[in-house]
Amino acid sequence: MRKLYWFATILATLLTTGCAVRHSYVAPHAEFDLYDRIAVLPLEDRYFFTGKGMPVADSLYHRLATSPFELVDWSHTLEVVTRGNWIPQQQRDTRAVVDLGQQLQASAILTGSIDEWRNKYLSSSSSTTRVLSSTHNYVSIVGLTLCLIDCRCGHVVWTESRRGSAMGRDKQNLAANRALDQLVESLVDNF
Repeated sequence: MRKLYWFATILATLLTTGCAVRHSYVAPHAEFDLYDRIAVLPLEDRYFFTGKGMPVADSLYHRLATSPFELVDWSHTLEVVTRGNWIPQQQRDTRAVVDLGQQLQASAILTGSIDEWRNKYLSSSSSTTRVLSSTHNYVSIVGLTLCLIDCRCGHVVWTESRRGSAMGRDKQNLAANRALDQLVESLVDNF
């Protein structure tokens, strides 16, 4: 019984700390000090995660508000994006990014995608369910990718993917916050 408890404790710790996928890219010779004014855009919802891109981007903006970056005002960004019928899929269109950057008077755009948003059932074995209560048989998982795009040329200068998790069913907001914390920390480390 003691070994089972130890196993369940380690499993829960690993799942809640967001141990997961990390893919990153920094452009060669990227000069991050050139990006003195950054606009945060809504994230692209992938697959079946519709409606999640805006609140995750809002959370990202508020995390960056206490960072050393000068940000384009979130309400102004949303106004320009709405007026221009911007859709997050346009982040792959170089000309559209450069045009939007000029409208926002930004030197870089920070956007990305929600790649995963789900609940995962941990185990149905009776020995595990004795240790973990029925409400903890699930882990919520969120995968996010952020990218910083240079508004002068439309090229990606930094991108990173992280996966956050939280014990329990439908705790994706907590999992997303954990992934965002890691991504913001990585972005700040590059400046």
